[in-house]
Amino acid sequence: AEYMGGLYMQVWKLVSSSAHLTSRLASALAPHAVAGDAFCLSGDLGTGKSVFARALIRSILDNPALEVPSPTFTIQQVYESEDNSKSVLHMDLYRLTKQSDMALLDLEHTLPTVVSVIEWPCRHLSPIPANRIDLRFFHRMDCLEARDIQLFSEDERWQTVFRNLSQNSTLQIHKIKL
Repeated sequence: AEYMGGLYMQVWKLVSSSAHLTSRLASALAPHAVAGDAFCLSGDLGTGKSVFARALIRSILDNPALEVPSPTFTIQQVYESEDNSKSVLHMDLYRLTKQSDMALLDLEHTLPTVVSVIEWPCRHLSPIPANRIDLRFFHRMDCLEARDIQLFSEDERWQTVFRNLSQNSTLQIHKIKL
């Protein structure tokens, strides 16, 4: 368990050997996402954050052919389901340089109404979303294609999702000791 924000929580890990497995993780999480959830993706360049984000957005909106470019230069992009019943906000905060840039995004009013996928949340993300799901992506030293993906959330609903996914033998998510 890791001490975060005054709570002890379980941290879960998946060793992803391919972009396909990273996408399968996103597809497994997507059905549980509701408006107000914020998937916060951290990790070095090239660790799979954008692969995960694309797969998650496509799965949430049930549109496998959806074009999902990285919002590196536009900062944010909103996607709607074909029937307009679901909205996903995809943000890449890498290029933001100061906290005042965040105020222009009006996240306080937007985040509760959409599922958010936020790359580089450590760059001035404020306020911290209440329903935050953190995913940390790491390069593995033993295999160039493989990644470690750590998942955690203070939300008990997401802890239950992670626990249930750990029983899915094809994903092989497991609790880790910190």
